[in-house]
Amino acid sequence: SANGTAYNHTFTMAQTNQHTSLAVLVDDPNGDYMFELGMMENLELTIETGKLATFAANMVARPSQTTSFAAGINSIPTKATLGTENKFIASNAQIRLASDINNFGPAPEINLQNIKITFNKNLKRKQILGSTVPEDIINQTMSVEGSFQLPYENKIYKDYNLQDTYKA
Repeated sequence: SANGTAYNHTFTMAQTNQHTSLAVLVDDPNGDYMFELGMMENLELTIETGKLATFAANMVARPSQTTSFAAGINSIPTKATLGTENKFIASNAQIRLASDINNFGPAPEINLQNIKITFNKNLKRKQILGSTVPEDIINQTMSVEGSFQLPYENKIYKDYNLQDTYKA
C-alpha cells in the first residue's frame, strides 16, 4: 500500500480435485434462478497506472433452476455489506522480488507500469450417460500466468528469467 503497510495474501489450495462450490442466486423481476455447483474457472487481476485495479472472473455451474427466494432462501444473505469501501488503485500497489517470502520488507520495489495475473483452475464438467447436466465439476491442473511492463533501465529481470533464478 502507499502508506507502507504491507498485506500478506495467502492462498491455500485443497489437495483434491473436489473444491468447494457455490449456489449462485439471481433475483430477477421475471423470476428467481439458482445455479448449483458454481465454481470460479479463472480470475484475472489487472493493475494499470492511473486506473482502478480491475478483475474479471468466469464462473461455471449447472444449468439454472427456477427457484423462489420466498421458499426458504431468504435466510441466505444475497448481498455483501462492506463497512468501508476501499478502492484499490494502481498507486496503492507495490511489486517486490525477494530471495524468499521472509525478505519482502527490505526488498526494493520494482517500478512497473502495469501488471496482469491470471489464475486458471482448468475445470472439467463430469458428464454421465443419460443426462445433459454435469454430475460434478472437478478441478484439473491449476495454472498461474502473468505479464508486466516496466521501463527499460537495465537487464536484471531479463537475466533472472534467462538464468532460471527463482524469486518470491
